[in-house]
Amino acid sequence: MLKFVDSSEVKNIKQLWSLSEFKKLNSFADSNAMAIVNAEGELVYVNNAFGNLFDLVEGKTISEIDSEPRLDAAATGLLNSNFQNLNADIFLNGKGVMFQVKAERILVINQEYIIMSFENIEKKNKIEEKINNLHFALEYSSIPVVIIDSLGKIIYATSMFEKILDIPLDVLFNNSVASVFSFHFTPDELSQIDYAIQNGGNWHGVISYVNSSGTSSFLDLKLNPITNNHNQPWSFILSGHDITEYIQKTRIIKKSERRLKSIINNISDLLLILAQENDRLLFVDANENFIKRFNLDRIAIGRKPIEYVLTKDFVLKIYEMIEKVKQEISFTIDFTFEESKEKNYNVKITQVEDSLENEKMYIVSFSDISNRVAYEKQLKKIIDKEMHLNKLKTTLIENISHEIRTPANAIMGYSEILKDSIESEDFETVVELSTALKEVFNRVINLFTNIIEVSEIETGESKLEKTPLNPNQILKAVYSKRLEDANAKGLNFYLLLEKKEIFIEIDWMKFDKTISLLVDNAIKYTASGEIVITSSAQKDMVEMVISDTGDGIDKSHLKRILEPFEQEDEIGYTRKYEGAGLGLTLAYKLINLMGGNFRIQSEKNVGTKITIRFPKCKFEKRQQ
Repeated sequence: MLKFVDSSEVKNIKQLWSLSEFKKLNSFADSNAMAIVNAEGELVYVNNAFGNLFDLVEGKTISEIDSEPRLDAAATGLLNSNFQNLNADIFLNGKGVMFQVKAERILVINQEYIIMSFENIEKKNKIEEKINNLHFALEYSSIPVVIIDSLGKIIYATSMFEKILDIPLDVLFNNSVASVFSFHFTPDELSQIDYAIQNGGNWHGVISYVNSSGTSSFLDLKLNPITNNHNQPWSFILSGHDITEYIQKTRIIKKSERRLKSIINNISDLLLILAQENDRLLFVDANENFIKRFNLDRIAIGRKPIEYVLTKDFVLKIYEMIEKVKQEISFTIDFTFEESKEKNYNVKITQVEDSLENEKMYIVSFSDISNRVAYEKQLKKIIDKEMHLNKLKTTLIENISHEIRTPANAIMGYSEILKDSIESEDFETVVELSTALKEVFNRVINLFTNIIEVSEIETGESKLEKTPLNPNQILKAVYSKRLEDANAKGLNFYLLLEKKEIFIEIDWMKFDKTISLLVDNAIKYTASGEIVITSSAQKDMVEMVISDTGDGIDKSHLKRILEPFEQEDEIGYTRKYEGAGLGLTLAYKLINLMGGNFRIQSEKNVGTKITIRFPKCKFEKRQQ
């Protein structure tokens, strides 16, 4: 049966520039047989399906196909007519199969050709039968289904969707998805549907509607693409699943959960719920106080191992305590955890069994005891300070008794001699005694000054007036003042200073006193040899060194020697020398107070080396 389906004039025939241009077109799927025939019936192009069906290749003629009616006659008739298209049902002799042939005239560089495509009628009928069966099945099962083309237009819908959307089927057909669901979704949600269709992706959403009984129902919608042989989206299936019962149950559960969470969140303590999975502990839930305290994202950390949620020390402590919980009959254990210097918790872990999920759960509660711990620490500091002060008082009394008795005895002796010298008019001796008395009084004043300054540092009452300063100025001044004393003892006294401009931020008075104390000690405890004062710039630091070849200190006494009133017992910095054992201590504490670094190195009978380091600082000279 031949049927001309288009009466268009020949002048309206589609034109192509070349056959190679046609071969680039995707108008026909390769699953259907297709060929191009010239006016002589010669095959100038065949696709794979055509070659497999008829066992013909390009260059052969269409007359070789044995069919009823004849294809060559149909092609000749089409070329000799004023029609552009022709449809024909043919029977292939020898194959016993009916095919539907669609023929269309084209022009390629003003030469006429015919495009023929072949579709198996029996296969087509079977597909149509499957489609009809599927349609009846969908209608019978009342499953809401919509088929959407690649442009987002509805090309098929079950009657169930008509009832749900309350839109007639004739309105649904060829209507856009965005238009149909405009009353159920926000513009942002509709744009997500359009995006999925344009990109061949999936989409998921939920709508609510009023069912026939007048109650609310919920439909879970899923959009899935159907791809062609080239893996390109051809159409989409939108299916719905009634989740009303699930929603209602979920609402009941959520209502119960909200009540429970409300109770939990009103608990002032921090609460954490963990689950045991193999050898790992997973985060299940926590109250709001816990979430806020540790700055966590509840959604992001759901069912994650607690190693990704809490600090390492915290996690190790929880694992350690849970191992103990497993061995406890009561399934409960308390311990104290210090999160930081400011936060301390009394932690209680309780083990429970979740019979529904068949897993072990651990409820961890944290009671904030920071104030109590802080009070205890403060109390301990006060007690320690009191004990330290008592020790200082005892040491002070022991040392001061000696340091005051000695100059007091000297003053008493000098006063008797002074009286006799005045009576005998020995004024030369009076002058000498006056100088000696001045030295004794200076020693007593320095003693009490050092005691007061150490006490101020110990109690945190010492005040600093720091300013950028070149330390070489103070080193030069102290060197000049003590040079005569060093020469009097026959010592070699050297000053080696950094030539570059260097500045450190210090309290001028306290730094001067520190250097004076250290140089005095070096001269005092060095019988022979040399004393060297140096300064140098090292990257970001300024270093000053005071070294001597004196008695030195035993290494076992180096740490103790920096404590107030401490002196080496036998030789070195001992009772054979004047002093209360405050000079080195005061120098050490002043350097630390100003933010410097103090290091002492010493060896018995070799000498002592004291290194002081400060960070460099910039100093801008004031413009006059």
